[in-house]
Amino acid sequence: MQTRFLLDLVHHNPGEPPLQTRFTDPSYLASLGYTGQVLKHINACVPLENFPSSPEEQAWLSSAQAQRDAEIAAAKNANLQIFYHIDLFVLPKSLVEKNKSQLCDEKGRIDVTRQATLELHRKLLDAIFLRFPQIDGLVIRVGETYLFDTPHHCGNTAVPMHDDSISRDEMIRRFTLLLQFLREEICIRHRKWLIYRTWDYFSDRFHANPEFYLRVTNAIQPHPLLLFSIKHTAGDFFRGCLPNPCLGIGNHPQIIEVQCAREYEGKGAFPNYIARGVIDGFPEVPNPIGLRHWLQSPLIVGLWTWSRGGGWFGPYLQNELWPNFNIRVLLTWFQNPSLSEADAFYSVCSSHLGMDTTSANAMRELCLIAEQAIWLGRSVPAFAHLRNFQDPDCAWLWMRDDRLGGLRQLSEMFSLLHKANLLQKAIEEKKQAAVLFDRILSLAEKIQTNSLETSQALLTSAHYGLRLFHLIAIGWEIMARRWLLLQNLPTDPISQTDLQKFTDAVQNYRAVEKMPYAASLYQLSYWSWPGQPPSPGLEDSVLNSSS
Repeated sequence: MQTRFLLDLVHHNPGEPPLQTRFTDPSYLASLGYTGQVLKHINACVPLENFPSSPEEQAWLSSAQAQRDAEIAAAKNANLQIFYHIDLFVLPKSLVEKNKSQLCDEKGRIDVTRQATLELHRKLLDAIFLRFPQIDGLVIRVGETYLFDTPHHCGNTAVPMHDDSISRDEMIRRFTLLLQFLREEICIRHRKWLIYRTWDYFSDRFHANPEFYLRVTNAIQPHPLLLFSIKHTAGDFFRGCLPNPCLGIGNHPQIIEVQCAREYEGKGAFPNYIARGVIDGFPEVPNPIGLRHWLQSPLIVGLWTWSRGGGWFGPYLQNELWPNFNIRVLLTWFQNPSLSEADAFYSVCSSHLGMDTTSANAMRELCLIAEQAIWLGRSVPAFAHLRNFQDPDCAWLWMRDDRLGGLRQLSEMFSLLHKANLLQKAIEEKKQAAVLFDRILSLAEKIQTNSLETSQALLTSAHYGLRLFHLIAIGWEIMARRWLLLQNLPTDPISQTDLQKFTDAVQNYRAVEKMPYAASLYQLSYWSWPGQPPSPGLEDSVLNSSS
């Protein structure tokens, strides 16, 4: 296959207003060299049997169709391919209720093994390509099904994976059945692209287990319009996550997914340079490899960046310096892989940011220090080494999106670290991250760009990172002592002076919000589903002696 894909997705937070970003503009994507754009939700935007059956459903459908029409027209005017990402299964509520006995299993789940389910999806695909003939294909995911933006629809994952209701062999059988169906309907009958995402949340299955991946894909006959999309990490986009072993194997073409405003690492709120790690491999993992290695395989036919978004909530950006910088370095290199990563880096500093040699060298030092600081500050390197890098996230999601966890998330980790005499080492890692961000700030103060806004945004992002990770370092030290006290283990007492240091750090961090182009702040409570009250997090664990 000679086709070279360069796709981009803005992953808007489910259920929230769309992100305001230049990366939804097809003309901007085309100017960067992208060949295609990925958007969402087209599977809910066509009539299907008794949907729509109410004025509310009709109004929603008309509005959604008009939005899709505008998106498609804009992409085509920019000479971009356009693909729509859909979760399976998502169907109108009224239709499922009417046909529940034919579509659903005994647990009430829409069932891929039922002929009525496949027949209904044949009609759905016919309706999509009839109503929107200009789209180039579909990106299909199984494993997570979000309905926040489709109020008249219901659904579930096409292959049950979140419980023990079916065996591993049955999962493979159902994935195979589904892929054979999709290949026939999308690639053969409609002559459209099928980009199948292997992401399934579990690292020991389709996404990152070579045995599972090959058992499924080897049962599917290759087709010129069929390819598989795989994240470059063996789990989600985590630091300390091993390279994905399913890349470059099997019989089918693949594209590689890369998140550029990483949801577990601030989303661009503070300095975070990920292009070097993506291209050459993140240095902390055993045997690091990246795009440079995988692109040697003839199976790799493209790159799919998530320019913005992923996960939930914030931080919300006022300036896209860091996502934009990561993307420009990645694309500069991808379009000329003979370059070193450093050559691509300096090219972007000069051509895009207008930096002279002094500023570019300072930017280089800043970015490489930030790479290390975020590994120390957000992740838990001591725990990663203790576990031999077997966890997809060696931080156990203690810090995700714009939420900071506490002892509810970290107690078990603290226990394992303590037993291995590594708890103090983990605390020192957090302190070192804050020290590194102090150096980052001093470098940011020296960097000049061709835009006052960009220079101010860079400086503010450095302040943001320094104050956030200083707050985290103080919080972790107090939490560790709090945990030791709760276990009746020897440690220094927690004084009012200690608590005041934390309170002062919180106030110092919150002052960043008044700085020009600052992103929204992290909350000191932990993550919960949209619409649910926040869970106790860092602040509660530091200040509440009963936690």
